[in-house]
Amino acid sequence: MGYIGLGRIGYQHLLALLALVLAGCTRGYVETADLERHNQGPRACQARCAEMGMEMGALVLVSNALPACVCQPPQALHAEAGGGAGATGGHVVIAAAAAQAQQQQRQQQAAAAARR
Repeated sequence: MGYIGLGRIGYQHLLALLALVLAGCTRGYVETADLERHNQGPRACQARCAEMGMEMGALVLVSNALPACVCQPPQALHAEAGGGAGATGGHVVIAAAAAQAQQQQRQQQAAAAARR
């Protein structure tokens, strides 16, 4: 039995397959400890909102690498104990969907680049 070389194209396909396998092995969630370690957790979000004279309304995990703060004026949190959350929630869902679409597009571009 002799040595069968993959050739340049074979190695590119192997590299693309490896990249896809590794991308599929990542966690789909972020732990609180990871967020805090990167100054992206609830405490950092609350501090950023306070810097703007606002209060933290929510911390949204748009993707496994992209948390987002939802800051509200102090009166809005106490006056609208749930009414404002519905209006804000729609914008957060739209932002989350857009971020997810961007992430998928980047993954597809990376896979296409690896195939070349």
